[in-house]
Amino acid sequence: MEPMPDLDQLNATEKDDLLRFLYARVVELTAKVTELEGRLALNSRNASKPLSSEGYGKPKPKSLRIAGKNPTGGQKGHKGHTLEKSEHPAHLVPHIPPVNCECGMELPPGTVVETRQVFALPPMRYEVTEHQVLRAVAPAASVTVVSFPKT
Repeated sequence: MEPMPDLDQLNATEKDDLLRFLYARVVELTAKVTELEGRLALNSRNASKPLSSEGYGKPKPKSLRIAGKNPTGGQKGHKGHTLEKSEHPAHLVPHIPPVNCECGMELPPGTVVETRQVFALPPMRYEVTEHQVLRAVAPAASVTVVSFPKT
């Protein structure tokens, strides 16, 4: 950095040149500061930056849902549907009490006081069908071949 010139030693033209130079430098540096401040303000919401690049200063996610517009759960007037208990469940798992009480006495057989059913979808499986084309050869040596069905 150059030392500040002694202004008393400069004539009017030199002072004007110095003012023009300093003004141009101020404009240049102001533009650079504005650009750098703009870079600091960038985040994943206003620039193509990944959210993971923000560290602990991430902005909190904001819901686009308008509060109170639609209540949660079933809407008024909508008839609810629920799974009904099955008369014949595929599996029965009894939860049997211990044979002896905490005091050591033998307990009588337990009775059912509550039941709960768990509904689970079976795992998806695919079914494989193999198609076989057969041919038959007549005694007169003519060959008959069936073709595959169109799917």
